[in-house]
This record gives sequence, structure tokens and C-alpha cells, in this order.
Amino acid sequence: MNLDKYQNLDVENSTRKSAQDRFDKAHEEYQQALYERDLLLNRQKGSESGLALAKEALAKAERTQENVKDGKPDPDLLAQAEKRLEAANAQLAAAQTALADLDLSAPFAGTVMDWTDSMVPGAWALAGQAVVTLADTSAWEIETTDLTELKVVEVSEGQSVTIRLDALPELELKGEVISIGQVYYEKSGDVQYKVRIRIDNPPAEMRWGMTAEVTFAR
Repeated sequence: MNLDKYQNLDVENSTRKSAQDRFDKAHEEYQQALYERDLLLNRQKGSESGLALAKEALAKAERTQENVKDGKPDPDLLAQAEKRLEAANAQLAAAQTALADLDLSAPFAGTVMDWTDSMVPGAWALAGQAVVTLADTSAWEIETTDLTELKVVEVSEGQSVTIRLDALPELELKGEVISIGQVYYEKSGDVQYKVRIRIDNPPAEMRWGMTAEVTFAR
């Protein structure tokens, strides 16, 4: 709107005032139009950005679909899955180790000969506390308790031995010397040595702690 032709009119002139009002209104409408245009442009930019992201997601989905058709997994998804699998395997290994640490395994197969009465399911055992006595009954051994220094010199490893159990005197068992103690001990004033003897074909009636009489073959 051209206001030059009205600039020499008196300020209070109704014609000039009317022209100024029309100018102000036109300017206001112009500013509003600029605002709305900028708003639309910003929305367009946001829409274009969102459209780009949507197109990228669509392209990725299409690649995934094509890979699935071709039997090929999405590389990113595969990498994520492999990392999750690796982490799961590590957690499983840690859990298995922790579980294994809770189990006590005997170093050999045997028979439980004694059990601490206080050891019931859920009970706690002190470190170093013996709760089970385990014995390997597939092979029985006898340990002498009265072999003096005068007799030990007549004994050698591999020597045959005849054995009679006090509880089964009618049975004559055979055995063999497997070791001779190198360190002495005193009993009733005598110097004595321990000799270990392995019993051949032990009878089923044998029990731990039974006493026996042994005769060394000459």
C-alpha cells in the first residue's frame, strides 16, 4: 500500500487515519502470513526428516525380508544375537561353576562307613569338619599293631601272609605285605613298626575294625 500521497495530510485528517489503519492491518496480515509460512516450512522439514527415517527403516525391513527369503539373517540383528548368546553362555558357565562348587565329590568310589548325625539336609558344616567316613571295600588291608623291631627284620614287601579273623576263625585267608613302616613307635616299652597287608579275596562278612592274627610265611 502506497502512503506517500497521504503523508502531507494532517495527522488528525480522517483520510490519513483511515489509510494508516489499513496499512497497519495489512502489515499485521503480512507478518502473520510470514509466521504461517515459516511454520509450514519447519513442519515440512520435520516431515522430511521423519520421512527419511521411515524410508531408512523401510529399506532395512526390506533387506531383512530379502535376507530371510535368501536364508541370510540381518547382519546387525545377527551381531546382536551373537552378543546376547555370548553373554548368556558366560552367565551359564558362571552358574554351572557356582553350582559345582556346592557339590562335594569323593576322590574314589566307596562305601559310607560313618555319617555325622548332625548332618541333615540343609545343615551347615564347618571348614575342615569330617562329616562322612568313606571306605573302598573293593580291597581290604590289615595294619599290624604289635610287630617289634626283632620281627620286622624278617618281613619283606611281597611276602605271603596267612590271616585268621577273630570273628571268623574257621576261615584261613591269604594276603601279601605291601608296605613296611620306616618310622617306629613305642608301645608297652617296645619299639614297633607298622606293616600293611593286602587281603586276597576278602569275605563278605568282613567289617572295618575287626582284629586278626597274621602269620608271615618263611
